[in-house]
Amino acid sequence: LLDSVKSMVRFDPRAHYLLLIWAMLSSLTSDSNEPEDLNSFQNFLDQNPVRKLLQESLRSVGYSDHEAWKNSQALNWMLSIKEVPPLKTEKSMKAAALAIFNNSLGNQDFKDFLEVNRYNEIDWYNGERFDQMLSLWQTAQIILVFADQKRKQAEIKARLESIHGIVSHFAQAGKLADYQIEKLIKALR
Repeated sequence: LLDSVKSMVRFDPRAHYLLLIWAMLSSLTSDSNEPEDLNSFQNFLDQNPVRKLLQESLRSVGYSDHEAWKNSQALNWMLSIKEVPPLKTEKSMKAAALAIFNNSLGNQDFKDFLEVNRYNEIDWYNGERFDQMLSLWQTAQIILVFADQKRKQAEIKARLESIHGIVSHFAQAGKLADYQIEKLIKALR
């Protein structure tokens, strides 16, 4: 966990605050896996006053207006992602990475954060944002693993291995994708 957070903070020292806001907001839905509760929470986050409050909070710790806007998109996307279960095979980890990415493409905050755009009939994404997304996702997943104090050591290890496997598949696919969404999806298959 500490290495993941350090990696994130090396990327941007203000990430501590971003992760703190995520942790506080995610705790509001952690006890409920009911789709209607999650949808209600997402609707709450999508309200303009809530978005402005998130952005103002991020600006207060040193983010520019643009950075606050981009990181509020990341926060909203991160809050829509649930914890990954323990996965046993490379094939299941690769399938999970593909499912996470495909599901995330349905989230406008995710697409906006990655700066997905269409040029010459090709959907492109920002590579630096992809790396940041991957780091945020990994750190959030690791925090979720350790947040449950009832977990046994073997389950913690299995979940951490699953997270590492998924991140590895994402990173490898990212290297092959040339910043193109379709190539990234193909590399994840």
